[in-house]
Amino acid sequence: DKGLSVGEWSQAIIGQSVFKNNYIALEVKDQSVVTANELIIENSQYKAINLYLKNKRYSKGGVLSAHKIAISGNKKVTVDKASVLKKLSEVRVTELNDTAWFKALPNE
Repeated sequence: DKGLSVGEWSQAIIGQSVFKNNYIALEVKDQSVVTANELIIENSQYKAINLYLKNKRYSKGGVLSAHKIAISGNKKVTVDKASVLKKLSEVRVTELNDTAWFKALPNE
């Protein structure tokens, strides 16, 4: 279903993570704030990233600040009017090759 879903007024910092073949790789909703750094998102079935307001108890949707995000396959990113995408710096996977965490990933 989802690689990671953050909601209900939460805060999260995520980094050095790989999301493969999810329906939605990363979802941020309901006044939650996520900072993401060095993610790889591959072959999302529906959306790579989804920011929205789901629960009407909250006045805002999700907020995402994202840096060094490599997206391949489905690159769909949606942000509803109640949400904010502060930054999305997209990179190629090859640009992450020099990082130790990337080199430590198992080969498939």
